[in-house]
Amino acid sequence: MCAMTRSLDKFNLRISLVDGVNTTTATLTGIATEDEIVSVLLASTKAAVATIEDITSTVSITAASTITVTADYTNDLMIVFWIDKSV
Repeated sequence: MCAMTRSLDKFNLRISLVDGVNTTTATLTGIATEDEIVSVLLASTKAAVATIEDITSTVSITAASTITVTADYTNDLMIVFWIDKSV
């Protein structure tokens, strides 16, 4: 699983790369239920990116360090932009 997170501290903006999953939960270390997802971009497919699309409406924060997706993104890569409100 890809577990890279970058930070733009001035705005508390985090950018995380998360392996795609099939309509289930994925681990996004550090995200909390009070945080805010700004945008989620999907790189299809991870091995040879052909397209990038906005899938923000299909992703939500459901628990600490957990996001849930409502579509099949297996073999893809999610680029998650989120605001860390704990800082």
